[in-house]
Amino acid sequence: MAKHEKLEVGQRIWIESIWYFYTNRDRSISEYEIVEANRNSAYAVRVDNLGKDKLYRNRIDQRTRKIKGSGSFGVGEVIWESKEAFEADVKRVNDTEIAREKAIKKVNKMSLEQLQELLGDSQ
Repeated sequence: MAKHEKLEVGQRIWIESIWYFYTNRDRSISEYEIVEANRNSAYAVRVDNLGKDKLYRNRIDQRTRKIKGSGSFGVGEVIWESKEAFEADVKRVNDTEIAREKAIKKVNKMSLEQLQELLGDSQ
């Protein structure tokens, strides 16, 4: 398991909810700030809500980088340390899907002999 740097007060992180998977929406992230941190946990508040009186804080396990309490009703969250890392992952996933679609179209047009040659089968 990868060792993570401890989250510190004032540090910004981005949290992605996987609701997009269930709602057929584009992936997105929200910016959070660490408002409290100790050896075992860090507490993050959405930047949009920092000025409000009552803050909802997400508790993050410092060792595993998992958000405690997420995962209820089949929904989880992913922590990103930068917006760029998230955007790179979205691009990688999209590029992979496009390449798979092109490969499927190409394979569907192949004859049996071409498929056997591609697979290295010779009967």
